[in-house]
Amino acid sequence: MAGDKVLREIAAFFADNIRKDDIIARYGGDEFLLMLPNTNADEATQLLMRISQELQSLPGTEFDNNLLKVSTSIGMATHMEKINYGSPKNLINSADKALYSSKQSGKKITSL
Repeated sequence: MAGDKVLREIAAFFADNIRKDDIIARYGGDEFLLMLPNTNADEATQLLMRISQELQSLPGTEFDNNLLKVSTSIGMATHMEKINYGSPKNLINSADKALYSSKQSGKKITSL
């Protein structure tokens, strides 16, 4: 399937473009969760902007004589001691809400 091929290529892209301590996981259909330990919000934003730009510059995936291009929307939530999300699930839910906001607004990265 075209979607599976694109997901494999995106997974390979992330494997080549994140740091060894970062953690990437497929979170939903076409959503990925990226955990950036020991990274402040500014550093995370810079990394995510670079990743977004590089994903946009990928040539695309050929499938059944069609060129499939990748677009990105990114939701970000930052764990800091002064912000108590209560649980990792709540932190992920906050990032998911930011992602939805990013998709709705047309912005590349949204942080809540």
